[in-house]
Amino acid sequence: MKELDSQPDTLINSHECVTCHDIDKKVITATVSFRVVANTADGRAYITIESEFVASYTAESLDDVSKEHIDVFGEINGTYNLWPYWREFVQTATVRMDLPALVLPVYRPVLSPEETKPDKQKSAKRSIAKKR
Repeated sequence: MKELDSQPDTLINSHECVTCHDIDKKVITATVSFRVVANTADGRAYITIESEFVASYTAESLDDVSKEHIDVFGEINGTYNLWPYWREFVQTATVRMDLPALVLPVYRPVLSPEETKPDKQKSAKRSIAKKR
């Protein structure tokens, strides 16, 4: 087998978030499954890494919060808060396998199409900045 001594040609990052909540305990739990596939220039698999991370959030009350809002909260905050752990895991796992460190990019939340409209763009950017 040829020794892998350079970075892969393409990276395909994906994630899926499942959010659940317990109204009595006032807890929102976001479980995010991450996956990265790195391919060589000729399309062969270089490495695939998968992992799952869980974040739990405690709220003062969930009485007036809809399931839709809880799901959006989990998707945005869960992914944003867990990404650094995923990023570090991928980097250290590749180094432990004696491969060149695979460094994922910093996570940047993507604005929805509605938020990218010119009249909405300023307030959307402001709301993201406040969450940091």
